[in-house]
Amino acid sequence: MIFSEDLFLIHCDGLSKIMISLIVFVSLNVLMFTNNYLSGDRRRKSVLVHLGFLTCTLITVTLVDNIFTFVGFWLISNLILARLIMHNKAWAAAKASGRIAQKNFILGALFLLFASILLFHQTGTASIQEIIHFPLQRKITLISALLITLTTFTQSGLVPFNGWLKSSLNTPSVVSAFMHAGIINGGGFLLVRFAPLIIQEKSILYFLMIGGSITAIAGTFWKLIQTDVKRMLAFSTIAQMGFMVVECGLGLFPVAVAHLVWHGLFKAHLFLTSSAVSKQKRFPLPSPNMKQFFIAVTLGLIGTVLYWTIVGKESLSANGHLFICICVFIFLSQAALTSLAFFSFRAVLKALGFVILFATSYGYTVDFIEHFISFSSPQPLNGFHYFILIVFITLWLGKTFSHMLTKINRNLWPRLYMFFLNSGQPNPQTITSQHQDYHY
Repeated sequence: MIFSEDLFLIHCDGLSKIMISLIVFVSLNVLMFTNNYLSGDRRRKSVLVHLGFLTCTLITVTLVDNIFTFVGFWLISNLILARLIMHNKAWAAAKASGRIAQKNFILGALFLLFASILLFHQTGTASIQEIIHFPLQRKITLISALLITLTTFTQSGLVPFNGWLKSSLNTPSVVSAFMHAGIINGGGFLLVRFAPLIIQEKSILYFLMIGGSITAIAGTFWKLIQTDVKRMLAFSTIAQMGFMVVECGLGLFPVAVAHLVWHGLFKAHLFLTSSAVSKQKRFPLPSPNMKQFFIAVTLGLIGTVLYWTIVGKESLSANGHLFICICVFIFLSQAALTSLAFFSFRAVLKALGFVILFATSYGYTVDFIEHFISFSSPQPLNGFHYFILIVFITLWLGKTFSHMLTKINRNLWPRLYMFFLNSGQPNPQTITSQHQDYHY
């Protein structure tokens, strides 16, 4: 019987400690910010209470070991978030946003519940720690891992389950900060929690790579064409969640957790300070030349070597670590290139400082988290992985030098722009076109 198990059995491991630290830190900051941000709003106390309950349920999710209790609190936390997305039920657009989120979360919870029932039936235990180390039949492993993966996709807004996330922008920025720093990261937490089970089925790892790569690419394109700051941040989250899933597909679960932590902290800060963007001056960046590109690539290479020196314990081999190092190189090179847009010696020093700062902070974070999460299984790279890398590099170079490719500028980019502009639109029910449709 399910209820013969200890429903509130606690398992506090390294992953739990990291997640609780992140949840509590973000929650305290959001709650303090909310107290002033919603000053004068008659629903302020309700938002504070809901955020408090949400914090408690998230902490419980990270600690409980009974898989059915886990599913229950997983669903409760998501339904609380859906209620916060609505905020003002009298506002039709906000109400529609909450309902779309509810449907998505319930679907994800059903995936997770079916996986839990299947695993309980096969193992005879509801303990997550016993389940993930239980020798299962390949068919059972495949089905349960696929259901858990689909839950991750719904939770973290991966394609094709990203509709709720891009339609959730009616919510107050403080709720968005908590959502993008906590709840959405739940998909990555779920994959890491069930990592010993998922890693047994290579086809699931390929599925994670495909879904994560498509989401990362689509989210990046969606982000680049936005003019609204909250939409830009939402699509940035979609892209980041896609890449985090790619890291899990490579078997690099500590790296995925490091990504999760930094994304949560950074995105919470960006949402809480999003109102300040309207006061900033924006300047169009000039197209880079080959000199700037060469210096940026050199700085990116320096940063990548520094990153690997910090996290590496052996010579770099053709496995998941090589994939991540190449992606780190692309990111650092692009960041340096942006800093070098207005070229000067000072800009070079600024770009170098950023590269060193990111490489060291991210590298030491990965190294630190590996002491808490020892489970890692870097996958050997094959043609499939190299193909994805080639796609990433090609898109990066194509975007960087698009100004030199007149034919692409004339034909391909406008079509891509229109495609992603149309596909990135939120649900029409969540759009308020006239001020009189908003009822405070």
